[in-house]
Amino acid sequence: MLQPGVLTLIRERLSNSDATESPPLMVDDLIGKWRGAAVTYFPNSQQPPQTYTSELQVFQTSDREISQELNFGDRKIVSKGKFHHTTIDFSEGTPAVRVLLLPGGASATFPLQITGKQPFFLEAGWLLSPTQRQRLIRRYNQQGEWESLTLVAEEKQE
Repeated sequence: MLQPGVLTLIRERLSNSDATESPPLMVDDLIGKWRGAAVTYFPNSQQPPQTYTSELQVFQTSDREISQELNFGDRKIVSKGKFHHTTIDFSEGTPAVRVLLLPGGASATFPLQITGKQPFFLEAGWLLSPTQRQRLIRRYNQQGEWESLTLVAEEKQE
């Protein structure tokens, strides 16, 4: 059984830029309805990329809990998570995953444990603005082989 390692976020900025640094990502930044488009690429160059629409709705259900509903293509995933400061834990799914809320409006999602014979995914996300977000999702099969890479570009609707 593999345990997730250390995550390092290296924030870069152009030396002569007057751009302000984005604040740390907070749960409140994610609350709402996000719509967008996704494209999935596969390691086999014979398989063409797949494009589809994406809709993610995140809402707070109590002081320390959120629910999310994700619709993409013909799939729907509903999950509930508990949050505390800079983490959200979704323990219902297999495998259970953690979302780290990071500086610069970034996030990282990963399984709490990776066991053999179990598919999993890793996700990096970042806010471009309070109403624009991108996510990069890499999926692995039960042998640990790279299965697909998906880029999602979303806009907040409400």
